[in-house]
Amino acid sequence: MSTHSVIARPGDGDRIHAVYCHFDGGPSHQLPLLLTAYRYRFGQALDDMTRHLITDAPAGWDVLGTDLLAGAPEELRSRIAPYLDPSRKQATTDATSVADAPLTTTLRELRHSSLSWAYVLGQRGIDVIPLTHWSGPERYLVTWATDARSYFPDDPDHWVPPRRSRTARAAKPHPRTADATSPVPRRSRT
Repeated sequence: MSTHSVIARPGDGDRIHAVYCHFDGGPSHQLPLLLTAYRYRFGQALDDMTRHLITDAPAGWDVLGTDLLAGAPEELRSRIAPYLDPSRKQATTDATSVADAPLTTTLRELRHSSLSWAYVLGQRGIDVIPLTHWSGPERYLVTWATDARSYFPDDPDHWVPPRRSRTARAAKPHPRTADATSPVPRRSRT
C-alpha cells in the first residue's frame, strides 16, 4: 500500500503550490531526503530546491529518489538510504498526469482528500502536516538545521502539536495587582 503525500511551497495567504507524491510519503522517508537535498544537492538554495521538486515537476512524483542525496557525504548517504530500493535511485515523475502547473490549494482542502501527509518547504524549514489528523492551523516545523539522521516517526499522532487546555491558560491578574507600578500587598506571617 502506498502512502500519498504532497510537497509544497507557500503561496499567497493560506494557499500552497503542491505536487503529488504517490509512494513512500511518510516522514521516515521524505524528511531525510528533503533535509539532505536542501543542505547538499541544492546548497541551501530553497528556490532551486522548490523549482526542481515543484515548479519543474507539475505532474508530481511516483517517489522521491536517492538522486536527492547527491553531494552528501557517503556516511550520511549510507545511513539514510540503505533501505531504499536500488531501482529508485532517480526520482520518477508521474507519467500518467498531464498537469502543466503545480496544484494551487489550501491545506484545509487537502485534508478532505486521500492524501496522508503534506510537506511545506519554507524559509525556516519543513512544515510537516499529517492531513489525516490535522485540524489546522497548527503545523510542526522541522528546521533546516535538523540532522537528517534523526528519527522521524510515521505515526501521525507524533506530528500533531498538543492543544492548550483551558486550565493551562494564565490567570487574569487581580484588579489590585494588575498595575505593575502599584505595590503588591503582602501577608503578614503572624
